[in-house]
This record gives sequence, C-alpha cells and structure tokens, in this order.
Amino acid sequence: MLITAGLFAITSILVGGVFINVNNLQQQTANMEKLQNDGRYMVEKMGREIRGRELDYEATLPSAEGKVDRLVFKEDEAGEIWQLAYDAEDFSAKIFITTVNPNNTVSASLNASDVGVKNLQFIVSPVFNPYDDDTLNDYVYQPEITVLMTLYNKNTSSRHYKELRLQTTISSKVYH
Repeated sequence: MLITAGLFAITSILVGGVFINVNNLQQQTANMEKLQNDGRYMVEKMGREIRGRELDYEATLPSAEGKVDRLVFKEDEAGEIWQLAYDAEDFSAKIFITTVNPNNTVSASLNASDVGVKNLQFIVSPVFNPYDDDTLNDYVYQPEITVLMTLYNKNTSSRHYKELRLQTTISSKVYH
C-alpha cells in the first residue's frame, strides 16, 4: 500500500509538471501568435497608406539618414491629410487624419489594446524630394519607406512576455 501511494505521488508530480510546462508553452505560443497577427495587420494597413499616398517631404523632413518617427502625406482629394506616427504616451502606432476644412484631427490606434509598440521608425529613401522637378533630371525616383517596429505583449506575466521585431520596405505607387 505504501509503495502504491509512493508511485502514485511520483506519477502525479511528473504529470503535473508536464501539464504546467505544456500550459506555459501554450500561453507563450498564443502570445507570439497575437503579436504576429497584430504585426501583419499593422504592416498591411501602413503599406496601403504608403503605397497609395504621396509623401509630403517638407512636412516629414527626413534626417540625413532618412530616419523619421512620423510620415506626413499630402492632402488627398477628400481634403484630408493623413499621418502615420508613433505615440510614446500609450505605446501605440497611430493614424492621424486631419480634415483641412473644417480643421479637425482624429486619430486611431493601429495596434490592439493588449499589444504595445516599443518603437516605430521609418526610413525614407530617397532623402531628397523625388517629386521636385529640379531633382528628376533623366531618372524617375520611386519613394521607398522602410518600417521598423518592435511589438510586445501588454498585461501579461514576465514568464509569458514576448517581443517581436518587424521590418519591411514598402514602395510608393505615386509617380510624377
């Protein structure tokens, strides 16, 4: 009877340990899937805006390396100015839409409430305005934006915490 109780206790401890490990692994996998899904959505949404809008080089003002934390696009046919930017206050990537007449700005977060953005940077290439007739000469430049961001899980234990770094380059479809 004592041997049976001992074997049962050892088996219960082993099965319990396996169950806890499998449960932790499942939670980590679910957190990584959430980051990947959110990241895919964010990159696709940013890509649609970058491909379909003309970048306002004067308002974006890329540095010598082309790095910026905000993309500003020129006014569209609906009288709206769109921006993609990092909001450090609530760790999110946002779209800002400003209507010119009347002057009103609304914003929407691209990431889910349980996913945070540690950083969001854009690298603009070329760093000069390719839409300026003086720079065109014999070659037509197609603007490219490289998006760099790090996503992480909010409201999760340190044991299940995950980060995901994303990088992609998107070409504008707007030519002059």
